[in-house]
Amino acid sequence: MSPAVREARRWLLADWHEKGIRLFLGIFLYQFVIWFDAYWVNETKPIVAGTLIAVFAAEWFTRRPSWLRRIAGIAAAFAVTAQVVKPEPVKGMEETASGLLLTVLEYVLRLTPFVWFALGTWAIYVVLDHYLTTRWRLISLLVGGIVILSIVDSFSTFVFWDQVAVMIACGLLMLVIHHLRELKTKAPEGYEHLMSYPIPITVMIATIITASLALGMLAPNIRPIIMDPYTAWKTYQGESVPALGKGGGWFDESTTRNSSSGYSRNDTNLGGAFDFDYTPVFNVDTTRRSYWRGETRSLYNGTGWEAAPAERSGSLVPVNGKMTAPEPAFDASLIETVEIEQTFRISTEQPYPVLFAAPFANSVQLGEEEDSSLLNRMFWQPAQGTILWREADNVPYPKTYTVVSHMPVIDEQKLRAAKPVSNSEQWRDYLQLPASVPDRVRRLARMVTQEAETPYDKAKAIKMYLSTTFPYTNVPDVSKGRSADFVDRFLFEIQEGYCDYYSTAMVVMARSIGLPARWVKGYVPGQSDLEFIYEQYLPGEEVDIDGPGTYTVRNSDAHSWVEVYFDGYGWIPFEPTAGFSLPIVQTENETEIALPDDLTEAAGTLQSEPTEGTGFPAGPAAAAAAGLLAVLAVWMGFRLGWFGWLQTRPVRKSMNYNIKFLAEMERLLFRLRRKGLHWSDNETVREIMQRWMSEHVWLQKDMLVLLHAFEKAKYSKTGLSEQEYWNAENRIRKLRESLR
Repeated sequence: MSPAVREARRWLLADWHEKGIRLFLGIFLYQFVIWFDAYWVNETKPIVAGTLIAVFAAEWFTRRPSWLRRIAGIAAAFAVTAQVVKPEPVKGMEETASGLLLTVLEYVLRLTPFVWFALGTWAIYVVLDHYLTTRWRLISLLVGGIVILSIVDSFSTFVFWDQVAVMIACGLLMLVIHHLRELKTKAPEGYEHLMSYPIPITVMIATIITASLALGMLAPNIRPIIMDPYTAWKTYQGESVPALGKGGGWFDESTTRNSSSGYSRNDTNLGGAFDFDYTPVFNVDTTRRSYWRGETRSLYNGTGWEAAPAERSGSLVPVNGKMTAPEPAFDASLIETVEIEQTFRISTEQPYPVLFAAPFANSVQLGEEEDSSLLNRMFWQPAQGTILWREADNVPYPKTYTVVSHMPVIDEQKLRAAKPVSNSEQWRDYLQLPASVPDRVRRLARMVTQEAETPYDKAKAIKMYLSTTFPYTNVPDVSKGRSADFVDRFLFEIQEGYCDYYSTAMVVMARSIGLPARWVKGYVPGQSDLEFIYEQYLPGEEVDIDGPGTYTVRNSDAHSWVEVYFDGYGWIPFEPTAGFSLPIVQTENETEIALPDDLTEAAGTLQSEPTEGTGFPAGPAAAAAAGLLAVLAVWMGFRLGWFGWLQTRPVRKSMNYNIKFLAEMERLLFRLRRKGLHWSDNETVREIMQRWMSEHVWLQKDMLVLLHAFEKAKYSKTGLSEQEYWNAENRIRKLRESLR
C-alpha cells in the first residue's frame, strides 16, 4: 500500500465514531423532512435535504479545528440554496468594501427565505451533533423522535410506520457506535481485540438490529382499546370528530387510516374500519318514517359491488315530461302499498348520482326555487326503482325536491304463498355469484334455511341468523381475514362488522339458494325532532313512532341493506344488520322464524374446514357441563341479588312496558352523563351506546341488551314482552349499582 493511500485511509477513518454518529443523525433528521414535505413549496425540500448531505460531508471531510467545519457547513448551506434557487447575479455595485458588503447582502436577500431553511437545518444538525455525547442523550433523541412521529401518525392523516422504523434503526446504530467509542476510551486493549474481527462484528450487529425491526414490523396489528385523548375531549364537549383528509388540500386519502362514514361512490372493495362523520346531509319532512333509498347493485365481484351491464346500459326514462314513474320492470301486481310524501332539503354541496326517496319512488317534483331545467338531468330507472341524477359540470345538484313513494305493505301470509322464481335469463344478474365464493358459504345458507319451507321464510331465516350471530362494530378486526372472498371472511374469520358486511352476506347467501337478491345503499331514517316524544305522554298512551315528522340525516346514517324478489310481489326489503330495525308497513300476522337447533354446531364445523378451530362439545358430558353451569349461574344470581325483583316487584299485566322502559332509559342516559359517560344532543341512542361499547368493553353485554330493547320498544309494532321488560330493567339496575 503506497504512502498516499495509507494517508487517505487514515484520514477517512480518523474519528470514525463521530463520523458514524453524524451519518445516522443525518438519516434520522431526514425522516422529519419527509413529514414537512407536505407543507413546503417545491424548492424547500431539495434545499433542506441537500443541506443535510452537504453539512455531513463538511463535517466528515473537513479537518480540525471545529470552527473550520462550521464555516464549511455554512458555506455548504449557501451553496445548496444558490444551486436550487438560482438567483439573478448582482450587478452595478462599486468595487469597494462597502460595495462588496452591499453585494453580499443583496445576494442573501435574493436567496431569502430559502436560505433560512438551509441555515436552520445546519444549526439543528450542529447542535444535535454537539449534544449527542452520552448514551442517555442518544436515547432521549431516539425516544423523542419516535414519540413525535407516533403522535402525528395517530392524530393526522400521515402514516409514519416506515419513518419510525428507520429512526429506530438509526438510533440503535448510533448507540452501538457510542458504545464502541466508550469501549475504546475505557478498555483500549479489548477494543483493539474486538476491532480485529470487523466482519463478524458487523454481521452480528446487522443481524440483531434487522431481527429486532423485523419482529416489530411483522407483529400482528392490535386494535386500540381506548379512545385517543383528542377524540375523547371533543366527544366530551359534544362535538363530532370527522375523519381527516376528506376535503382535498395537501392530504392524500390513501394515507388515511380509517375512511369516514357517508354515501359511498365506489363499492368495488368493501371492508375495513371507518369513523363516524356527523356532518348533516339533508333534512326530510315525511308523512312516514322510512329508509331513504339510493342506488342498487347486483354484480358481486368477491370483494364488493359493481353495476351489472344491464344496470349500466339499461333503459332510462327522462323525468322531464313524465313526472310519474313508469311501470316497474318486475311484476309487483300483487303487492299492496301505502303512499308516502317526502320533501328533501339538501344541506351539502356534494352531488349524488341519485335522488333519495322512500321505497319506491312514484313521482318527483322540484322545489319552487329550483331551476326547471334540472329536470333534464333526471331519469327514471325502472329496473332499479330509482331516480338517476346525471352529474355535469356547472350543474348544481337539486337543493329541494319532493318525492311521492309507494311503500310495500308486508303481508307475511301472502308472501309465504309466493312461488319460487324460475332460474331464467331474467334473474341472471340477481343470482350471479363469482367463483371466489367457497362451498362452505353455500352450505351454511342451506343449513340456516333447512327448516324454512317458503322462499320468504328462507330469506327471513338468513336475515335472523346474520343479525343475531355477529356483533356490530365500525372497526372490525380485519387482521383475522385470510379468505379471498369478502363474505367468506366475514362469516368464518372476522365474524364482526357493519352494514356492508351483513347486507353483502345476506345477498350472497340468498342467491346461493336460488333467491333473487340485490344490494341497496342509502340512509337510515336519521334523527327525529321528536326523538324523546314519549316523555310527553302518560303511561298507557300510544305513540306513532313511524308517523309524520322531520328527520335530520347525517353522513353517520349512511347504510346498506337487502332487497329480495318474490314472484308477483316485487322487491321486498330486509334488514340483516345487528341492532338495526327497518321501518316497514306490516300487517298483524308476523311470526318468528325458528333457526335450526344444531345451526351453531354446524356453522362451527364449516368454519374449521380451511383453518383449525374448536367445535362445540356434544354428548352426555356436554349436557352435564351445561347443567352444572346453569345451576352455578342461578346460585350466583341469588347470591348477588340478581333476582331480587322477583320478590320486590309485583307484575302488573296492564302496564305499558314500552312507555315505561323508554322513560327509564332516558333517566339512565342522564344518570350516566352525570357519572362521566358523556353524550351530545345530536347523537342518536344507537350512536351513543355504540360509542360507549367501543370505549368501555365491560359495558358491551348490558348495552347490547338495552339497545335491542330500546329499538324494539320504540320502533317495533309488537313492543316489549313482560320478560323482555324485566330483563332490560335488571340491566338498568345493574348499571346504576355499578356506577354508585
